[in-house]
Amino acid sequence: MRSTAAIRGARTTPRAALPRSPGTILFSSRACASAEIEANYPADYVRFKSRDQAHVIPGGESASQFRARVFACFDEISSRHNGELVVVITHGLVLDVLYRAALGIAPELPRIHELVNAGINRLRYDGGTWHIEVWGDASHLDAGALTSA
Repeated sequence: MRSTAAIRGARTTPRAALPRSPGTILFSSRACASAEIEANYPADYVRFKSRDQAHVIPGGESASQFRARVFACFDEISSRHNGELVVVITHGLVLDVLYRAALGIAPELPRIHELVNAGINRLRYDGGTWHIEVWGDASHLDAGALTSA
């Protein structure tokens, strides 16, 4: 809450939602908790956890389709706001895609980097290349509130 309040207080330009903004990889057209996915779709869950990029989740999309949506959304943001500072509030799967793009980590490899919930990540996009400037800054949060994905 304090993260979004700080962003709202500093905002000087209107916010805009993008129609194709990346949400989450959906199971049966709705987001589910991990335990629910594992219980209801055990074979699909195993393929998802194995980082199978081509497997299409029932009623949803594959990891590569999701990644393409993330890049399309951020390409649109960068073309609309070339040279401007833009604040994007998103979730860990989107951050994972951008982190891997910046460091050249293949999407099928296991994640070894931390995703700090409500952490601040600063990335720069220039000429089709992502660069990480700050990752997982949680200095604005109480130490007891920290969790990772």
